[in-house]
Amino acid sequence: MNRGIWTSQEARAQDHQAQMMGVPYLSLMELAGFQTARLVQRDFPNPRTSMTIVVGRGSNGGDGLVAARHLAAFYPVSLYIVSEPPTFLGSADLLQAAKTAGARIDQTLDQDLIIDAVFGTGYHETTRGELFNEVLDRVYRRNNPVIAVDLVSRIDADTGAYPYPIGSAVTTITFGATKWGHWGYPGAAARGKLVLADIGLPASQDLGDGWVSADAAKDLLPRLNPLGHKYQRGRVVVIGGSENMPGAPALSGIAALRAGAGLVTVIVPEGLKSRVQVPSPILLHEAPARHGSLRWSPKETALCQKADVILIGPGLGSEVPPEVFRDVAGVGRPLVIDADGLPILGVGLPEDSRTPLILTPHSGEAGRLLGISAREVDRNRPGAVRELMRKYPGATVILKGAFSITGSNGRLRVNTTGTPEMATPGSGDVLAGMVAGLLGQRLSAADAAELATYWHGWAGEMAAEDVGATLIATDLIDALPRAWRRIQSNRISSGTPEILT
Repeated sequence: MNRGIWTSQEARAQDHQAQMMGVPYLSLMELAGFQTARLVQRDFPNPRTSMTIVVGRGSNGGDGLVAARHLAAFYPVSLYIVSEPPTFLGSADLLQAAKTAGARIDQTLDQDLIIDAVFGTGYHETTRGELFNEVLDRVYRRNNPVIAVDLVSRIDADTGAYPYPIGSAVTTITFGATKWGHWGYPGAAARGKLVLADIGLPASQDLGDGWVSADAAKDLLPRLNPLGHKYQRGRVVVIGGSENMPGAPALSGIAALRAGAGLVTVIVPEGLKSRVQVPSPILLHEAPARHGSLRWSPKETALCQKADVILIGPGLGSEVPPEVFRDVAGVGRPLVIDADGLPILGVGLPEDSRTPLILTPHSGEAGRLLGISAREVDRNRPGAVRELMRKYPGATVILKGAFSITGSNGRLRVNTTGTPEMATPGSGDVLAGMVAGLLGQRLSAADAAELATYWHGWAGEMAAEDVGATLIATDLIDALPRAWRRIQSNRISSGTPEILT
């Protein structure tokens, strides 16, 4: 199974490498079309299902012609040729073979099922045209189910951008590896179920960018030392809270405990202790405050020096002075920076600091760090994570949201768990606490980030099963033990690509 995510350039390079190894171009197309036909036969077994395959000029259209030849033996099949038939070498023979098998040319879209074989990874601005847009708008405005070959046509394969009225396929079948267009915004919402099919492209030893599978997540679960004690499971300090948001650090602290931390101390501004409800295993410390916002003293520095991991930011507010950030960063402990803690990056770490950093911004916070808007971040989410890694060398970045992206050591990983119900206040505080709890158990920054997002997403799916759209952050914490067991049992989330072998 190839858990990689390719850019359009990487997809072309894989095709080229296969051909250099002696695999003919048309053989790859034959397998792609055959796998598409297999998927259709499996998901639409009624032989009376009529279908139209909408064919473009390039290799994606060639995949469609091959699929038409296979499907015409079992279903009423029509070919809708957009603009002109495919023009690559051998395409005329593929078209004739499809017609000989029983596919007919019909420039209507009245059939039960539509197969979009117009643009794959080859879509770019110069391919735009009124005729293509008019046909594709009609395809995706209909109520008929659509199966997309490789990508929903007009989705940018590298970013997921889709500057048209959004329409969605029921299924997208892709080949060799998934593409960034399947995971970016809004392409991820348009693709439907994602199916990954093998067509014999060479297996890469270097995964590069990829998505987190059930197997990979299970392998990351910490193993407990049978002779261990709580101090070996990591001491976590959570710094946060303000007059308006006293509960956020408590959510993080409880999540850190649930993630396996051995000892958790929550530091809040003076005067908030009576408003912060934490279970008895958590130590609660009040730091100096001014108007409900955190200040600092040597006592807090001493607490941080005893920690294995520090999390700063949940509910912290915007009135914390820069020296607090400098003091926290100067301790030199691995630092998870969330929400209102992110200004620490503007203040600057001490010179020659080697403090390991994990940053957990949502799109708006990432935009502020990069000097762009949240909308610009979401137009190219993998690009934004790469830019944050360039700006903050050595940092691990979690760009939160649907299909959160973790970036570390130059590589990106996409989370495959989660549900829209998780878009609720405090969800990010829970995630940050989980990252800190796992980091305290000696997981690497990359592994802690990947496992936390995957586990957090599973908890969201399970909580949503229980409470639906009424989900709140504490429901996520309550679901963490059950979600852990799902990871242990290797359960596969619905957001994970299906493998068609």
